[in-house]
Amino acid sequence: MWNRHGADMKKQQVECLAYWLWQQRGMPMGSPDADWFLAEELLKRRYKRLELSMREMPLFAFAMEKRTR
Repeated sequence: MWNRHGADMKKQQVECLAYWLWQQRGMPMGSPDADWFLAEELLKRRYKRLELSMREMPLFAFAMEKRTR
């Protein structure tokens, strides 16, 4: 699913989201894994939704094109 650049981008997104989640929890000491795993899960869900919507996009775009002509 990810090429080399996509994997780097994914890691950076996980890092940023995990850091934000950690801040939202009050920056507790000794629990970085919890925020990392939650960030990964949230991003997986986000990309899964995007992947599903992209499959539908060509049909949607074609339908819009037909309506505008």
